[in-house]
Amino acid sequence: MPLRRDLTKVFSQNKQQFWLLMCYVIIGLSGVYYLSAYWATHRLMSAFEAQDIAAIRQKIPDTMLAHIIPKHHSEQNWRGAGHRYLQHVEPQLYAETDRDAWLAIQAQVLGNDKTHHYYTEYFDHYRLDLGRNHDQIRIEFERTNFMHWHVTRVCYPNPQPDWTVNRCPSSKR
Repeated sequence: MPLRRDLTKVFSQNKQQFWLLMCYVIIGLSGVYYLSAYWATHRLMSAFEAQDIAAIRQKIPDTMLAHIIPKHHSEQNWRGAGHRYLQHVEPQLYAETDRDAWLAIQAQVLGNDKTHHYYTEYFDHYRLDLGRNHDQIRIEFERTNFMHWHVTRVCYPNPQPDWTVNRCPSSKR
């Protein structure tokens, strides 16, 4: 009982200091979240969900998406009926595909399945894995300064089918 009386006495005397300390703690935790990669991934996932192509293009340069979908289908993958038709149609189809919109749709579909966030290399690199197994896209972030993260790679950790060009360095194939 004496401990409880002492705590209530301290709390009543320092009530204003206690609430000020609590405000500092809340502001500090909010700042840590804002400076972390979680906030950067949250903004990117929000752009994917809203299909905000301008924001996606700002965050992910076109050079990173150049090989996310193939320019043509490999001839060895299809030998059956319609081979010549596909040989002429698929390059045109791939050329007209908006890679940013395609990535937004893929991220929405795979993000609903499973999302995995984790830091690598001492909190300077961050990975966002969308999906699982062979249906997975990895988006890698790198810290440029204390407050800013930018996307360094968009790739497939476990590409399926085999002819996918943009594999992650850690690909198991």
